[in-house]
Amino acid sequence: MRQLFVSIALISRIEGDRNRWLVRWRSPDGCYDLVRGFRLEQESFRETIDREVGWQLGLSRQRDYLVSNMAQLNLEFVDVLPGETDPQHVAASFYPVHLYGREAHSRVEQDRGNRWVTADELLQGRVQGEAPLSPVTHHLIHRGDIIAAWH
Repeated sequence: MRQLFVSIALISRIEGDRNRWLVRWRSPDGCYDLVRGFRLEQESFRETIDREVGWQLGLSRQRDYLVSNMAQLNLEFVDVLPGETDPQHVAASFYPVHLYGREAHSRVEQDRGNRWVTADELLQGRVQGEAPLSPVTHHLIHRGDIIAAWH
């Protein structure tokens, strides 16, 4: 049975009275996605997301962001994921990640592939009405009920 072991970053900021969530454009897939990474054989789920946040956002682990010590949610199940025909063993961990410092925020803002989206956009699976959210990530968000509509 195929496996999908993935760590997902929940990077948010407050705008007005609501959270906005950071997504990135994934051109090979033609969709937006939360920062996420596939776990390598010898690393923990936390190490995976720490590596991917630094790499994908071009940030320094020592000064630009902080990954929570514990996942906000861990999921493990067998299911047929969107776009697949056979069931997979899925393990997904959602980690809150906090950006800090002007340089980190500036770097994220300057990257045209990044967007800050509402909870409604994540739950609907469309970013600014123009492009889809990754179908797998959308499925995992709903499966784990990780994003509240009122946020």
